[in-house]
Amino acid sequence: MIEGVLRDLQFCHPQEVVGDLPSEVRSRVAEYLDAGDCWTYFMGCSWCRFHCGIPNQAMGSEELTDGQWVWPAGLSHYVRVHNITLPDEFIAHVLTHDPPRGRRFDPLCSDVRPLEHATTERPSLDFWRAWCARQRSPAQWEQLRRAQAQAAAEEEKQTTRQIAQLVAERGLSDHHCLWMGCTEKALAGMRICAKHSITGRRVAASDTEQLLQPVDPLQRRPVRAKLWHGVLY
Repeated sequence: MIEGVLRDLQFCHPQEVVGDLPSEVRSRVAEYLDAGDCWTYFMGCSWCRFHCGIPNQAMGSEELTDGQWVWPAGLSHYVRVHNITLPDEFIAHVLTHDPPRGRRFDPLCSDVRPLEHATTERPSLDFWRAWCARQRSPAQWEQLRRAQAQAAAEEEKQTTRQIAQLVAERGLSDHHCLWMGCTEKALAGMRICAKHSITGRRVAASDTEQLLQPVDPLQRRPVRAKLWHGVLY
């Protein structure tokens, strides 16, 4: 979905950071990423933004950590298969530290132990934003901006058609929509108008992102930074 891929243009698209790491370094970085401990998990799998055909399940549904950095489970695929680069600071960290223990969270397992670096504090995105800004391709940035504008226009057209269809099917009531600040008539038999019947569901869906929490509530050592955020989710 275009909306999901382009919703935050302050982060890199993986095609922008394809590079040329030495093969032995690339292999070691990918193995380190694979060995991460579970930081948090999501109710759905990611997918490869290069559309290479790898099953979504293989891209994972977790964020992993080593206690210093946090990254999506599928990041090793981008490093190993699509040759993306990562920040020098992280590569130096990998080459001077042992990999994590690869502890994963199983919500169906009763024998789950807290991670030693678990914390409810979300990792900072400041480092990742700054790194992405330095890697950003101006041409691709403008292309993404145009695509986002086009997607927004198409969504608005679709919403307008859906509103007209709802009004034609259900009719309007005599009272106004209860949505704060809305002056439209509510749909017959409902308390809200056609527009908020549609857009309200989207808001409710996006609110579920706020419910995602780290897998363990202990307040311990915070991670240093988020390693990849944005279009890989």
